[in-house]
Amino acid sequence: MRVYRSTVDHVVSDSSMLALRRGLTRAPLEVIRLENSYHVATMDNDAPEIFRGSAEFIRSLVAGGAPDAAHASQKDTADE
Repeated sequence: MRVYRSTVDHVVSDSSMLALRRGLTRAPLEVIRLENSYHVATMDNDAPEIFRGSAEFIRSLVAGGAPDAAHASQKDTADE
C-alpha cells in the first residue's frame, strides 16, 4: 500500500499513521512524505507527484510487479 502524507498536516494527526500500520498486517506500507503541501495535497504543490506516483503504483500492481518509488521525494517504510 502506498500512502502520501504531508509533513505539515494540521487536520490529520500522526496517530492516524500508527493506526494504519497496526491495521495493515498483510501488506507493506510505503509512506511518501510530501514536503511542499498541506492537508489537501492533491490541490497543493505536490499534486503532480501524487498523481504520477499513484498511476505508477497502479500500473505496477496491474503488471504484477513491485511498485517503483524512484519518483518519490521521500519514501519511508520503517515504523514512525
